[in-house]
Amino acid sequence: MLAGRRDDGRILGQSYAVYAGAFALFATVVAVIAELGIVDRLVAFLVIGVPLASFAVIGIAGRTLSEADFLVAGRHVPPVFNGFVTAAAIAGLTGLLGPAAIFLADPAAGAAVALGTAIGLALLAVIVAPYFRKSGAITAADFLAIRYGGRLVRVAGLVVLLAVAFPALAAALAAAGWVGSLTFGIRPEIAVTVAVAVTLFSSLLGGLRAVTLVAGAEGVIFLLALLVPPSLAAIENGDFPFPQLTYGYILQDADSFEGTLNVLAGHVFPQPPGGWTWLPAIVMTLAAGIAVLPHVLTRVGSARSADGARRTAGWALFFSLAALLTAPAIAAYVRLAILRDVVGSSLGDLPDWIFDFGRHGLVKLCGVEATSPDAVAAACTPVIGAGGVVGSAALAVDPDAVNLGFAGIMGLPYVLTALIAAGAIAASLAAAALLLATIGNALGHDLYGRMLNRRSTAGRRLILSRLLYVVIGILAGWFALHRGEINFAIAAATPALAAGALFPPIVLGIWWRRTTRLGALAGMAAGLAAVIGHFALARHGGGFVVGFGSAAVPALAAGIYGLAAGLAATIGISLVTPAPDEERQVIVDAIRRPRRDAVLEDGGA
Repeated sequence: MLAGRRDDGRILGQSYAVYAGAFALFATVVAVIAELGIVDRLVAFLVIGVPLASFAVIGIAGRTLSEADFLVAGRHVPPVFNGFVTAAAIAGLTGLLGPAAIFLADPAAGAAVALGTAIGLALLAVIVAPYFRKSGAITAADFLAIRYGGRLVRVAGLVVLLAVAFPALAAALAAAGWVGSLTFGIRPEIAVTVAVAVTLFSSLLGGLRAVTLVAGAEGVIFLLALLVPPSLAAIENGDFPFPQLTYGYILQDADSFEGTLNVLAGHVFPQPPGGWTWLPAIVMTLAAGIAVLPHVLTRVGSARSADGARRTAGWALFFSLAALLTAPAIAAYVRLAILRDVVGSSLGDLPDWIFDFGRHGLVKLCGVEATSPDAVAAACTPVIGAGGVVGSAALAVDPDAVNLGFAGIMGLPYVLTALIAAGAIAASLAAAALLLATIGNALGHDLYGRMLNRRSTAGRRLILSRLLYVVIGILAGWFALHRGEINFAIAAATPALAAGALFPPIVLGIWWRRTTRLGALAGMAAGLAAVIGHFALARHGGGFVVGFGSAAVPALAAGIYGLAAGLAATIGISLVTPAPDEERQVIVDAIRRPRRDAVLEDGGA
């Protein structure tokens, strides 16, 4: 597999179809055994532990001594498979939890997130991916150096890449650890350590080649966890087995119940949406940011050709639609179940999942965490009386419980809860491994191989890259443990950082021949400073808004500042500085020349 043969795509498809079938059969056997009375923790250990072990085995089997395989998977990844694993990595920015959580918290914001993501992948396919691949670049920093030339541009690109990718890596590890800790009841330190270990096993020996092969298995687990539980819930409720097409009827049923659902500040997305005024900014931020995410560019750079890179992005959009269309269906079912089964119930008839998630701070009743029936009774009896019923005003649910608690909320077998947790962990690890490879390859290739020691041998660069993988993985794990909430907040703003600091120099660098080196540097600096400055002011109580109303700016919309500042700085400085020399003009023309093969391998200093 990934050997450059024409039948690679067919072999990969058959291999992962067998993997999917084997895991589905295994999960079914576990479900049957669970009916005999084995404990839930053992079910979770089997359904989650076996895939984790398979990820490590596949990562070791994908080892390589070829630098091309390590950095770009030999540029042999077929478009359909590449799009599939790209979609898994994008979903892994928030695990399996984010989209449905946003739809539960604010359906309008959820629609904006879905639209922005879809537009971003479309922009990637049309205006970025084929030209990035044509340049022969390995990383975003490498592309900027090829396009503009100069060591300073490469350094600036590296700084921006690290600013965007490292917090996202720490957050992906934190998300995997959080789900594992929640599911198994273990200490976060153990869960995050396991996440780091699996990520290193998935990437250390084979680089992007191993990451790509492992991501296929992770994507399979993610897709099964995403699609199977809501389909079974629809069948059990007598609905059409494809809830993605009929969730509007579920929302109508939910609206027939009195009361509204109160939503707590989420864990994965700790900052709530900012209201209708910010929806266009959310769409623009996600569209611009996703089109130039550093790890997504790494993935499209592994395509066989410029045409393959475009098709990779197109297939990524196709597979991402599965998550984007399923998320509102999951949120609708959860909303209906809560309003139907909890609101209007007496304190003695509350379902068990209320207390399971209440013990983790994800459900509150009458203002207190629903840790036990006694705690709820003590808080609610003075409010609603001993024989009263729970009203919608007394209940508040963390949106991050939407997916993890979906099976329990819908009354489905526990094995599906374990499957959902496995999918959330798999998606997070898919993103973590790709982010680790992106950062490690950037430091090993751009910093060491292109700046510090251009005469180094391929073997030495591979050794250094592997050492960097270990150091970065451990450092990100430490941040995941000790700066978890901050990293979640920053990771939610990952598209904003990319939109401000990378979209202007990359897109203008492709499509505007007049863009200069100083303009690109100014755009990166201005875009990054605008986004970081906004979050710094917001964190210290000085949040500001420009032209969109008085609501606080949500993290998902903050890229509007960076995008405006980055575009203005790039265009303004480019216009007042000398035009690029003939060599740069030739490089731009070569990148945009309509041929399938890459025309440049290293045009930068």
